[in-house]
Amino acid sequence: MIIDYEKILNTNTDFYKNYYNFDNTHHFAQITGQHYKLLTYISHLFDGKTILDVGTFDGGSCLALAQNKNNKVITYDVINEHYKEITELKFLDDYKNVTRKIMDINDEDATIINSADIIMLDIMYDGVTEQKFSDMLTNIGYKGYVFCDDVFSQRHPKCTEWFAKLNIEKYNLTEVGGHSGTGLLNYHEDNSVIIKKD
Repeated sequence: MIIDYEKILNTNTDFYKNYYNFDNTHHFAQITGQHYKLLTYISHLFDGKTILDVGTFDGGSCLALAQNKNNKVITYDVINEHYKEITELKFLDDYKNVTRKIMDINDEDATIINSADIIMLDIMYDGVTEQKFSDMLTNIGYKGYVFCDDVFSQRHPKCTEWFAKLNIEKYNLTEVGGHSGTGLLNYHEDNSVIIKKD
């Protein structure tokens, strides 16, 4: 997989204008410090593949990952206080390649998880939940790429500690990812990651 910084930064994310209020900079996909361009870029690196979006929340990551409609995106979230505050995300219904599941990803069938080439992980930031998930991936023999949010953040030190301790090939993509730290884990044994910054 090639992570090309220039192509990522030039990735068009104008599709967000159809779904979000751009007065709220959290959803402003064009600004530096969000990972939407990276995820949109990633969606086009793969074709006819399965992508898991773990932590739907407001649907921002799922929307980016769904841009290549030849891929199948399954997005997961659990019912909690934050979830109850957000809308039903009906705009995701515009994407026939998206399936929404209200469940704990750790309860998902291993066959489905192993079918995914890409996983976007953005969950509790407590380190414990992330550790449970990464242990599960190891136990089922997952072979793919996992993008992680909030792994270089002073606000979420436990998540940062979890990422740092992982004995897996990893990369810091914060420069073209989220301001709170975007990491990449390569669970492949034979597929390398190439970083192009020039």
